[in-house]
Amino acid sequence: MFSSLVQSAFHAKTVQRVGFSWLFVVVTFFVCLFISQVMAQPLRLASSSYWQAGMNFITASLSDKEPNTTHFIAVGDTGSGNNNQQAVATAMKDRYATNPYQFVLHLGDIIYPVGNVDKDGERLYTNFYRFWYEEFKVPVWLTLGNHDKIYKHGKPALKFYRMPNYYYKNTMGNMELFTLDTNNFDAKQQAWLKSGLASSKAKWKVVYGHHPIGTSGEHAREKLVLDLRKTLLPTLAEGKADSYLAGHDHDYERFTPMAESPLMTIVSGGGGAYLRDKAEERVGSLKFIKAHHYLEGLADDKTLRLQALDVNNKQLDCVVLKKSAAKLVFQSAVWKTCDQVVVPFTTEVAK
Repeated sequence: MFSSLVQSAFHAKTVQRVGFSWLFVVVTFFVCLFISQVMAQPLRLASSSYWQAGMNFITASLSDKEPNTTHFIAVGDTGSGNNNQQAVATAMKDRYATNPYQFVLHLGDIIYPVGNVDKDGERLYTNFYRFWYEEFKVPVWLTLGNHDKIYKHGKPALKFYRMPNYYYKNTMGNMELFTLDTNNFDAKQQAWLKSGLASSKAKWKVVYGHHPIGTSGEHAREKLVLDLRKTLLPTLAEGKADSYLAGHDHDYERFTPMAESPLMTIVSGGGGAYLRDKAEERVGSLKFIKAHHYLEGLADDKTLRLQALDVNNKQLDCVVLKKSAAKLVFQSAVWKTCDQVVVPFTTEVAK
């Protein structure tokens, strides 16, 4: 009898286990089916307010009141959709209310984790920065980060953000801006940049891409970054670019112009993604700050000023690039006086 009871109990548990297993399989199947259907739905751009705004993000004009002044902001590594991203977005919105800027540069990694604009484009980017498009109507120029190009090689992102190409250039007032695709800085793109920098007549030549050419952050030893030092850096130096802006590492870091890198380089990847500590000390690093932030730039015919602002619009760092004199005294009700003054290209082109 005892043997019969044991067999019955074992049989009941076996049936229960088998039944649970089948239930688990069925539930898992329908959950996966639902997720796949949701992810397969493309973003309906035609019905989104972003698309209806009809903005042309490739061309823009300056105010007649300040024909020789160019004012912009730049931000990188934003696309996590968390509270930090929203705080940075609010700071940039508040800044415009008191100091209107003329355009925005995005330094890449717009959407985490895999740049799926069909699924997350409007939710993780447009909804947070809609004020740029609809309220302020300022052009937004972007470069794609490594996360953005994971999804279908970034082709949906090109369409969603109305980018003319993976790399392109724009002119705004006294400034010419060169947008790079540092995910694939090949010989063709290098030749394009070299030719563009050589032929540019702009007072200021600013180049930006997602990957830095130098960083003390987590990506200091990344092969792509090290390769860019060998290919992109000499091109920037030869073409006398005034500044190179990048993201990728989730921090703020400013490098001094020197024989190794005779231009102002700034890493600005604090747009909302989780922050990282310094990994190592790189040659030429003047300032490293672990904080969520964005950049603000202001250029006239004599100076280019760049400052990093945190989520409360408090200045974290500030630097002035001047074309001629090595000394600058600058006072402004809008900007604090910058105590770092740099004269670009006082050294020979890096070899």
